[in-house]
Amino acid sequence: MNILRVADKHDDRRNNWIKELDQRRGKNISAVSVANKNARIAYPKGRIYGSITL
Repeated sequence: MNILRVADKHDDRRNNWIKELDQRRGKNISAVSVANKNARIAYPKGRIYGSITL
């Protein structure tokens, strides 16, 4: 949930989405949503460039 704390310090499209989501849904749902979005971004890149180790 560190990304939720840092989002207020930056003013770009992704952080604005995170701030609005946090206001609408709350911290826990926002944290899961950001994690899912990161996974959706990282997974296709792993398929193209090789496996991703977590």
